[in-house]
Amino acid sequence: MNERAAEVVEDELLSYEEELKIEVQEKGDHVIVDCGVRAPGSYEAGLIFTEICMGGLGSATLSIRSLGEINLPFIEIFTEYPLKACMFSQMAGWRIKKGDYFAMASGPARALAKIPFELFEEFEYEEDSDIAVITLESSKLPSREVLDFIAERCNTQSVYALVAPTASLVGSVQISGRVVETAIHRMHTLGMNLKNILSACGTAPIAPIAENDLEAMGRTNDCIIYYGSVHLILDEMEDLSRAVSSSSQSYGDPFYEIFKSHNFDFYALDPSLFAPAEISANSIKTGEFRKFGDVNSEVLLRSFGFQKIS
Repeated sequence: MNERAAEVVEDELLSYEEELKIEVQEKGDHVIVDCGVRAPGSYEAGLIFTEICMGGLGSATLSIRSLGEINLPFIEIFTEYPLKACMFSQMAGWRIKKGDYFAMASGPARALAKIPFELFEEFEYEEDSDIAVITLESSKLPSREVLDFIAERCNTQSVYALVAPTASLVGSVQISGRVVETAIHRMHTLGMNLKNILSACGTAPIAPIAENDLEAMGRTNDCIIYYGSVHLILDEMEDLSRAVSSSSQSYGDPFYEIFKSHNFDFYALDPSLFAPAEISANSIKTGEFRKFGDVNSEVLLRSFGFQKIS
């Protein structure tokens, strides 16, 4: 996945700074692609960022759809390799803290560093690559020291690091692009057999950019919690009633309000809330087709602070 993702970085990002409204910096053997810290970023950059998050094993497109009284951009995701693309790459499973720098890291570099270790041991998956490709959700660009740290953990000489804050256009796009990963991660925590998932697709609205990262965290999470829709092709049918967000006791209020009521302690939140609004599933073995959960535009529009102006 790292080699595949590196090709996408080289072919679709590095030569198109102006067109994609991004900025490329070289730091020794490493390359930083600023997708929203100082550069404004773009929808197209967000779609490419999302595909790189998935290790080049998924596709992302943009559409406009109606949500209540307004039209919003939606991201649409599909992958034929859901376990690899979502769990071994896209999942934000690496908390990078080096000095005063902090970022939530995704992308195929996680497979090189085997983070979290238990996941890669469980599925006996490993990679070897000359270059590590990592995506960082952060409001700061990493220093050479941080990039050297990542390279050391990945046992590589070079790092391609894509960076976008939560409160940015690319941030909004790529977080909504995690709608399928959110479903699969929730299924994993419930002890379901992820190898039973043969193909996956999903869609979620792209949140309006917020004033700061904390408010953006609320809006972007709500896009998946209250309006994320996932469709799975399964070998055998599963009961996914606990894999949708409405199974959480915290369901019903915007994420920011729930987070605030827990004193902004992420670990005090009910983990079952981190799930898509609805999942439909089709078994290729039996032909059975079922749907779990439902979308909720009322809470999502409240999260956005939507006001109709006549």
